[in-house]
Amino acid sequence: MRIIRSLSDLDSTIDPAVTRLVRKRLEMLAEYGDDELAVIFIPEAGDSLADVEQATGLTFADPAWEWVLDHGKLYEAPLIISDDGFAHVLIVTDAPGIDPDMLSHLRAHAQAANDPNSSLI
Repeated sequence: MRIIRSLSDLDSTIDPAVTRLVRKRLEMLAEYGDDELAVIFIPEAGDSLADVEQATGLTFADPAWEWVLDHGKLYEAPLIISDDGFAHVLIVTDAPGIDPDMLSHLRAHAQAANDPNSSLI
């Protein structure tokens, strides 16, 4: 599992679509003057649902995330964990080797990122 805390944590081994989304989110947070408002978790092939739950604090059986966005080939699910807005953000690619139960849970709760009726980012 990749854990991203700043733009400097991004490298060329991360899927370009994931890199674009992470960069966009971190730049959005920087606009608020705080580049430490989120930790982004990117599960990799072989990471189990339990691994992700333990690392992120997200519980898939009783989802506590704010929302799930379907960006086509990846999902984004933030969990705000403190009153100051600090969040753990899960970004999961829909790719071979990614835990199928995790993908199933995300698909079941996802809203299309480009949905014109959405008030989400």
